[in-house]
Amino acid sequence: CIVTPETIAEMAVSKYVDGMPLHRLEKKFARHGIDIKRDQMARWMMMAAKKAESVKHELIRLLLSGSQMAMDETSIQVLKEKGRRPDTKSFMIVQCREGPPGKSITLFHYSKSRSTDSLAEYLHGFQGSLITDGLAGYKSYAMHNPGISHGGCMSHARRKFSDAIKGKKSNEIAKRESLLMHDLSDNEKEIASKSSQVILKTREERSKPLMRMLEDHYLTHIDRVPRKSLTGKALVYLSNQWEHLSRFLEEPGLAMHNNFCERQIRPFATGRRAWLFSDTPNGAHASATLYSLLITAQNNGLNPYEYMCRLLSAPDNPLPFA
Repeated sequence: CIVTPETIAEMAVSKYVDGMPLHRLEKKFARHGIDIKRDQMARWMMMAAKKAESVKHELIRLLLSGSQMAMDETSIQVLKEKGRRPDTKSFMIVQCREGPPGKSITLFHYSKSRSTDSLAEYLHGFQGSLITDGLAGYKSYAMHNPGISHGGCMSHARRKFSDAIKGKKSNEIAKRESLLMHDLSDNEKEIASKSSQVILKTREERSKPLMRMLEDHYLTHIDRVPRKSLTGKALVYLSNQWEHLSRFLEEPGLAMHNNFCERQIRPFATGRRAWLFSDTPNGAHASATLYSLLITAQNNGLNPYEYMCRLLSAPDNPLPFA
């Protein structure tokens, strides 16, 4: 039979939004007396992704032409990739821009590596504020591209101190650093929807003193704690990233962390626990495209099923969020 847009949309949303792998979806259909094999569903997902490529390219253009971006990455396993072992780790590179309805964008890209050269492919042409974790590839790229203002993620730094506290309940050094970061985060929550003038004023009056306290504290203790301990590693990370972690103080449009980008990875991580791997690179690229469109649609207040039906039925005008 000829598959309908509604059927493909249901399969895509089940896998990429609800985290249901195709082999479970096959069983679900079978309970209703519908015989659709997972291999056929996989081919339909590839077809849907092909139709959606032009929309993803437009989202890429919109994101790269903007002034703000956050990036992160997560692992993926691809079984059948030429010249690579099945257990070789690959990555989904995630780019996003948090915004009000109509302005939020999330993009997934399949990549064999997260080297500087690989990251450069997805940042080419971007000029503006970039917030990331401490991966060296981002730092290297920003150093050679003066049009990028590179900010660090305070949440990544704080987690390292949280790990140190778990390892040793009486760890006063880690507790102090974590508490100061918590106070900084509270400041940012209060001013999240304020004007640039209010943000800068609040950061000047309240966040800068906290950052000075944070800096004084880590400088005091960094040479007194074993570098290989959890606290020592957290202090070294804070020291190495300090320039980037401090940058938000001077730029009202730059967030203190990339939590939004990390939240975008959760649907992918949920699905990965169920489907475990991609069979081929083409399948991984298709998944990246469909995750991009469906998560972006959802973030912009659209029903992902209805959006997918619209995209497959009327591909000439599939971008109501831009």
